[in-house]
Amino acid sequence: MSEKDFDQGFTDESLEENDLMPDLISLIDDDGKEYEFEILDSYECDEGHYIAIAPYTSEEDLDEGDLMILKAVDDEEDEGEFYYSPIEDDAEFNRISEIFVRRLEEFYDIVEDPENE
Repeated sequence: MSEKDFDQGFTDESLEENDLMPDLISLIDDDGKEYEFEILDSYECDEGHYIAIAPYTSEEDLDEGDLMILKAVDDEEDEGEFYYSPIEDDAEFNRISEIFVRRLEEFYDIVEDPENE
């Protein structure tokens, strides 16, 4: 396949349209119920890989939503696989959530929950 053949399938318009599509993830709770979330940001450091997500809505104006921060955890039963889990260590959660708040406050109005402080 030549470079010319590869370029024929993509136009500037199609690339721009894909950039506007939200990055979605489906998560299943302990009861087997599936929920859809939009990935707002991801962050990787020596401690692991983290994502900031919010419940997905197809409406353009998202006024309120709960921001959740999850950590990728290796699946002990299935080598090479992982799942996302809430951060259990309070100090780790506080450190990572501060990073996400700084990164996301430019794009979203973030109101911190006084119960979580």
